[in-house]
Amino acid sequence: MDDALNKVDLDGHKGRHSVAYHRYVWDRLAKAVGNSSGIDYRLQLRGELERLRVELLTPGTTIRGLLKLP
Repeated sequence: MDDALNKVDLDGHKGRHSVAYHRYVWDRLAKAVGNSSGIDYRLQLRGELERLRVELLTPGTTIRGLLKLP
């Protein structure tokens, strides 16, 4: 969880994430990795984390709406 791939700096974001946010991220990651293992698992996980990062940086996306932003 402390890996740089799991961190995104967003202006105005403070505090803990909502249960809905955690569920959304978990569902996305679980779907991305599926039943993969080994290097394929790692590649799928990293790819989905990157897609989530891009979405977090894009105003109006579902995931961004789940954050506590002013």
